[in-house]
This record gives sequence, C-alpha cells and structure tokens, in this order.
Amino acid sequence: MIQNESELLRYSYADTRHLLTRAKYEWSYYTSEDIQELGGSLERYDALIISTNACNSPRILEWLTHNRSKIVNFLKRKEKGLLVLFQMALSDDRGRRTPFPFLPRRFEVRGQYRFRGGEQADQGSLQVGNGQERHPILRFPHKIDLAVVQDRCIQNENAPGLYWGFLRKFSADTYSEIVLDGGANPNRPLLLASRDSNDPRIVLSSLVLDWQRHDDLWENVIRFVVEGPEQVALVRRRGHSSFDMDLLQYALREQRVPHSVFTVNQLAEWTDDDEMFPSVVLDPGWSRGDRLNFLRGFSELSATGKSPSLHYFEEVAPEMRASCVIPRQSSYQLAVDNSIAWLMARWEDRLWDNSFWSTYDVVDLFVTVGEDLDPYKERILEEIRPRLQSNGSYDDVFGATCAVLQMYKWLEYSGQDFDRALNWVVSSMPGQNLYNAATAVDLLARVAPDSLSMALVRRTVERIKRTITTWTDGLETLRYIRTLVSVGEFSTVEAQVGRLMPAATGRTEWLNVFGAAETVAILLSVYANAQQSTEEIERMLFQGIEYLLEQYDVDTGTWREDAVATAKAAKSIYLFNQQASPAMTEAIQSIITKRVETARARAVADLKRRNRVLSQELAAKSSAQYRLERAQRTTRAKSKVVENWLIAALLMLYIGTAGLLVLLLSNLGKLNAFIRWVAQWQQASVPLFLGFALAPVLGVSILLNNFGREPRWLNFARRSFPFLRGIIGPPSNDR
Repeated sequence: MIQNESELLRYSYADTRHLLTRAKYEWSYYTSEDIQELGGSLERYDALIISTNACNSPRILEWLTHNRSKIVNFLKRKEKGLLVLFQMALSDDRGRRTPFPFLPRRFEVRGQYRFRGGEQADQGSLQVGNGQERHPILRFPHKIDLAVVQDRCIQNENAPGLYWGFLRKFSADTYSEIVLDGGANPNRPLLLASRDSNDPRIVLSSLVLDWQRHDDLWENVIRFVVEGPEQVALVRRRGHSSFDMDLLQYALREQRVPHSVFTVNQLAEWTDDDEMFPSVVLDPGWSRGDRLNFLRGFSELSATGKSPSLHYFEEVAPEMRASCVIPRQSSYQLAVDNSIAWLMARWEDRLWDNSFWSTYDVVDLFVTVGEDLDPYKERILEEIRPRLQSNGSYDDVFGATCAVLQMYKWLEYSGQDFDRALNWVVSSMPGQNLYNAATAVDLLARVAPDSLSMALVRRTVERIKRTITTWTDGLETLRYIRTLVSVGEFSTVEAQVGRLMPAATGRTEWLNVFGAAETVAILLSVYANAQQSTEEIERMLFQGIEYLLEQYDVDTGTWREDAVATAKAAKSIYLFNQQASPAMTEAIQSIITKRVETARARAVADLKRRNRVLSQELAAKSSAQYRLERAQRTTRAKSKVVENWLIAALLMLYIGTAGLLVLLLSNLGKLNAFIRWVAQWQQASVPLFLGFALAPVLGVSILLNNFGREPRWLNFARRSFPFLRGIIGPPSNDR
C-alpha cells in the first residue's frame, strides 16, 4: 500500500492500514520517505494499492511515473493486481488531463474533475453498470446495495460527498464499468475493473472507498484485486463439526483461493444463486436424503449448461468415504474457453491478424461453439467488400471465393454479394482441377445444397476415388477425405483412414497443429457414421487429441500464440469434448496428474536414497583421507626430527673440523702468519670467511632439501633401505 504521509499527519481517517489487517492480509506500506525501496521488492507482492490522494505527493507521483516499466512488468503476470483509488492530482488541472502515467498503455485512463457548472458533491445517483449486476466486486464476499453506499457517501463523517472526480477516455474492451453516476448525462464511470480474466486484475475507483470507510465494498474490491473472482462455495451444515471441512477451508485461505462459507440448517435453503460459483463443496455432514434432493435440482440446472462443479462425499462402508465430483466442465473445455478469450482479445476492429484466412478459421470456431458474431459481422463484411470483383468472385480466386461464401453463411448474410459469389462458383466448377472441384463440392453440400448438381458430385467423387493411390501431399489428402465425408462416402473414408496417421501425430509435412486439428475433426465425423470396427479410428483420434494437448500452452491459453493454429485446435478439442464424458475426461486427468505426482515423489525418494549412499561413500572416503593425512603428518614429523638431528650432526662436525684446523695451525706455528695474511688481504679474506661460514648452511640445504626438491640420496635411502621408511617416509613417487 502506498499512502500520502502528508494526508496521514492531518487526517486520522487517511490511515487505512487497519482495513487490510481486518481482511487478514499481510501487507507493507510505503510513503514518500521510503518509496524508493519499493522498486526492488515489488515482485514479492500480490497486489499494489495506491491509496486516496497518494499522488498528491510529488515524490510519490514522480516515483510511479519513472518506474512505470517496473509496474507494467509486475502486472504482466496475470495473478497480480492493482487498485488505484481516487487521485485528485490526476483529476483536476494539475493532471493536465493526461492518462494515469503509471498504467500499461492498453489500460490507460484519464481522470476528470467534476465541479463545473455549479455542481455539488452530493449530487448524482449511483447505479450498476450495464450487465455488471453479477460482477464479483458487487457480490463477493458481501452483496453490495448501492443505495446504502450512496447514503454513506453523503452522510459520511470523514469526507462527506458522493464523488469529486470521474474516469474517462478508456477502452470499453479493456474495462468493465462496475459503478457509474446514472444521474449525469452522459453517465460517468466511477468504478472500473479489468474485463478479461487473462489480464491482470486492475481496479480504478473515483469513489473514496478507504477514507469514507465503505467496509463491505472496500473488502470486495481488495479481495478481487488480490485473489480474483470467487471460485468455491462451501455449504456447511449448522451444528455439524467437520475436521475435513475445516482443513479445506484453511487450505483455500492459505492458497488465497476466493471462497464463501454458507452455514444453513437445511441444504434446500441454499442455492447457487444463479450459477455464481464455479465450484460447490457440500459438507460431509449432510444426509444421503439431503444430497439426493439437492442433486435433483442440480441436474435441472446442469441441463442449462450453467451448473457449477459439485463436490460431495458418500459413505460407501463404515470408515470409508468416497469423494464424488460432478464437473462443471472438463479440462478440455477449459482449454477451449481460454483460446476463445485469447482470440477475442486479439480482435482490433479488423480482420484477425489482418488476414482473411485467419478470420475464416476464427469465425469457424465461434460458430461451432455458438459464440455471438454480431460484434464482428459488419466489420468483417466491410473488409471483404473491397476485394470483391464485378463477377462476384474474391480476387478471381476460386478457393477464396468458396471461403467467402462460407463466411456469408456463418454471418447469416444473404445479400446480393452472396448470390453473385454463389453463381460465379457454380459456373466456374466444370473447368476446375480436382482439388478446387472437391473444395466446391464440400462447400456447396453445406452452404447451398440445392445449387449442387448431383451429376457433378458423382463425377468429382469418382475422380477422387480414382486418384487415391496418387495422393502424396498431406493437405491434398485432408481435402479429399473431408469432401468424401461431406457427401456421405464413409465406407471409402474408412478404407483410407490409415492415411491420416501422420497428420494425427503432427508430422511436419502435414502442417503440424493444423493437420492434426483437421484430422481430429474428420475422424469424429467418420466415427459417428462408422459402419465397421472403430478401433483404428479411435486409436488415431486419441493420438490426435494427445498431440494437440501436448502442443497447448497453458500460460497463454493458445497453440503457439497463432490465431489459425489456436482456432483450428480449439474447434477440434471442442468437438471431441462433445463426444467424451466430462466425468471420464476428468477421471483421466486425475489419474494422469496422480501418476505424475507419484513419479515425482518416487524420483525424489530415489534421489534421497542415492544422496544417502553418496554421503556414506563420501564419509568413508573422508575417513580414509583423514587417516592417510594423519599418517603423512606423522611421517613428516619423524622425517623432520631425523633431518634436525642430521643438521645438528653436520654442524658439530663442521665446527669440530674448524677447531681442529685452528689447533693444527697453532701447533705448527703458523697461526700468527695466518692472522697477518688476513690483515694484509682484507678484501679477499672477508668473502672467504663469509663463504666458509655459509658453506654448512648451503651444504645442509642441498643435502637434505635440494632447494625444495627431493634430494636424490634421501630417495635412494628410502628405496634401498625399506626399514627406514617408518622414519624418513616412503619414496617420493608413492607420496
């Protein structure tokens, strides 16, 4: 939390830290004094809260502006959140009506000061934004009554007033308008929240939620920013104590999974409140009769496609409880939903990727899943019209014109352009090659079957059958098999289905994801109409789905962040999910997940065992090394003693020799003559005496140490007299 220290010193209600404590969050707060320290620690937080009028501090506003890139990088992780409360400095003329300087470019917003034309702070009427009645900010964990909020604003003891500024110039595709002033003309947005679930959770408020102590709405906003939309409803039985439910509740809280707890006397008292929660968990304390009655109503809701995922527990034997799950949607459907959300976010009021073919595949997916095309229809038609020729074709290209006809059908457009394109395709068919003819038959069988000559269909099918052995190109094979499926030639397709194996496994020559997705769609049609054994079809179908799921990027919700690959793969996954039971797909996912976890646990256990063995080996080696080093130290000590005795003996011998020499000279009467010679030849005698004095030192060094190298005589002694090795050590090459 970033707060304005100047405001804190003047108004006690400006200190809102205790509101975070009440929400049971761990938090840190920064003011202008230590705001510089936030830059290095921002990533460790789940959310950033900029309190009311924090930007009135020039130092805080400067830091936020200069560190925009850090804030943008922080928000790139979709689990992060940002709450910006009312900022006067960004709403009046001080802000110079520029966007908030610290928001990502796509989330830019401007503030507007409201007091113009004699307006009063208590004027206005709070209303819920269009279609936002069920937004989590207004419902979780508290249901919000805006009439109560408005009354608290106006009658507030801290800062009375409805609002002092509003928000403007933002993208409606980026933000949802949660609360607005419906009394203004036009309506004024007062509370915005990021729209896309794949985006970071950004909330901007012109309502002074913290200073005016809107406790319920404040907590809802904080939980949305920190945790996201609510996920789980725990339906507990009043008077029943359950260790398991306590454990679940603790785990959800520790993992910051948004959840609500409902404690009721009868299970029939609780409803999902119009599919509010994605997941519902029933207390094990509910009786079997309670659960059965609840499940009957749940099945009716499930038929509408709006039911949550339901978790309950069944006593199958004494001391044995089964965990039962009725999934809301399978993990396959979740991948499809994420892909659709990603494709919607890429729509920029023009063709997807600025490409007709990319748009064709995206619209195909949207039609398959029942997505509303009204937001895109007119713009797509506008983009197509400039490419239409006077003869009704699309750039005089046969395949593209067939695709345009299909696009008209999807968009439910039946104007003059449709008729002209249809006439051009039908009239051009007789002169087309086999590939184009097969494309037209496939198209017209679905779009305009009445315009299709059965004789032409028969000729095209016969040509396809005659060329079966010559199909070499992967795309060509997919085209012909898809055409045979569209005209009901399932027996022929079954005989050739083995040709699709490379495509199902994503071979490069079959266009990887594109080819695998097309193959899955074809195999599903063949499977539904199979007249013979489906074993090979199932095997290829499962391999195709496995390949597509392997290529799916969970982080982006796409296939290679490519519109065509994502649309094609999502469509095939969706069709497959219609065939497979959600319960079975979830069972498969659970088994695989458990297998991966078990394998990981075994790998960790094996690693620990190997580490233990290595540690023991290392300890043994260390012990042996220690014993060896101790023996070597002992040997070196003994050798040193021997060497010291040798040095002493040599010195004594040297001194004795010098003494004998002096006595000899004295007895011979030559001592006085020697002294006179030394006096006469001082220059020569001094070096001689020094050499005589240093001779024993040099001799001992050479004899015992060879100037740091092993003396040869000592090594010879060690090799020749083994009984000395205990005293002087082993030979040098054994050390």
